Amino acid sequence: NFAFLAVCSATLLIGCSDHSPGVPPEPMDGEGVEEVGQVSAPIINGQLDNTHDAVVAVLSNNGSCSGTIIHVSGSYGYVLSAAHCGAPKQVVMGTDYNSLGAKKFQVVDYLKHPQYNKVMLDFMMVKFVGADSSTPVIPAMPPGSDKLVAGTAVTHVGFGKAGPAPGSNNTKRRQIAGTLFDV
Repeated sequence: NFAFLAVCSATLLIGCSDHSPGVPPEPMDGEGVEEVGQVSAPIINGQLDNTHDAVVAVLSNNGSCSGTIIHVSGSYGYVLSAAHCGAPKQVVMGTDYNSLGAKKFQVVDYLKHPQYNKVMLDFMMVKFVGADSSTPVIPAMPPGSDKLVAGTAVTHVGFGKAGPAPGSNNTKRRQIAGTLFDV
């Protein structure tokens, strides 16, 4: 088990796919990880991202979500992702999570925010094994450093759905500039 980080409420932008609200996630059974089918479609107006290596795909039986490696301790890495992504099985690092060169890590534990209610507090920590000193990290913002306000420029980075609902899966990491409308 690992401690839930209070700093998780810091603003991180992550995207997801193939999850139906109201459908319970599949339980984590410890068995092998199923591969997610390959579908390739770009995020609207996004461009391929080769610079945010700590932004990873979090794969479950329900599909894929994006997440960010925010901490490494020994051989364990910790990813901040969305709670609605189901029961994560595998973390995949690379610009295309279906490529042969993508680095795959086994999930050993995860913890959803204890007050997640399918609408609010939609985040979880995912613990994976196989990290080392070369594993990229984007640390969570400490609460005292959070100066984000409406109008702040941000970069959205991730995998997830491409296009308006229902959209299509995107196995390639993409980025697009944006602005916070509200905090």
